[in-house]
Amino acid sequence: MTRHSILEYVKAVKPRYKRGSKEAKTKILDEFIATTGLHRKSAIRLLNRPDQSERRKKSGRPRRYGFETEVTLMKVWETSDR
Repeated sequence: MTRHSILEYVKAVKPRYKRGSKEAKTKILDEFIATTGLHRKSAIRLLNRPDQSERRKKSGRPRRYGFETEVTLMKVWETSDR
């Protein structure tokens, strides 16, 4: 399976996995491993990972310069021999 198809399969299985009991999760996980060929721990991480919408915003200061400014600054830096 390709990585893209595995992520599509995760999207389909994840709701059922999240609301399942321990026994149901074990069965779903066994089915998932047999289908994808992933290791058990990798499959658990994929199924428990938060969705894109649930992920937190990147912390830290926002970028100060845009792409165009950054390219210009790199050219000046290279020209001045660093």
